[in-house]
Amino acid sequence: MKNLLTILVMLCPLLAYTTQVYAAEVDPVYKAIAEATGGKVYQVTPEQLNDPAVLDTLVNDMLGNPVKKPGYGAVEFYRFRIVQMQVGAHGGLFPVKEPQAAGADVIGEATLFGDVKDVKFFLLDEQNKKLSDMTLSKETPTSTDYYGHFIMPEVAFKVGANGTDAAGQTFERYSENFIVPFGKK
Repeated sequence: MKNLLTILVMLCPLLAYTTQVYAAEVDPVYKAIAEATGGKVYQVTPEQLNDPAVLDTLVNDMLGNPVKKPGYGAVEFYRFRIVQMQVGAHGGLFPVKEPQAAGADVIGEATLFGDVKDVKFFLLDEQNKKLSDMTLSKETPTSTDYYGHFIMPEVAFKVGANGTDAAGQTFERYSENFIVPFGKK
């Protein structure tokens, strides 16, 4: 068990999306590496690792998934990005690489994995205050991507999604990273 925990600590710097590391006994060197690379060390006893609820929380946090609330719906918010239409032989929607100006009309693309029955999207600021609702929709019933226009907020934001999966379980998920409008910090 100690070897598994040590491996988790060692992997932290290698996993760009990992922000937290868990271990029962942490070598000071591994702790320093984790903290220097943006990780955070939590103490977890071997008994806690035998608890399925604790393990589920640890795995979700290590994989960058938000805590599942208010239900255990089997839906994952894979990503959110701003895209733009490109024309030509290889046209279509492509990710925008540069920050967009606040107030600009942009196209958002959210990708959800799982059997989604219904979903609503919304924008949140860095204090998790709701900024506005978003209207995103699928092009086809089997698509995992949702698209729609929205006005770029004045502040950094992330996207939230809540709804019901096909089994009737509710879910609430959030995009992982904040998007910062051009000229904002």
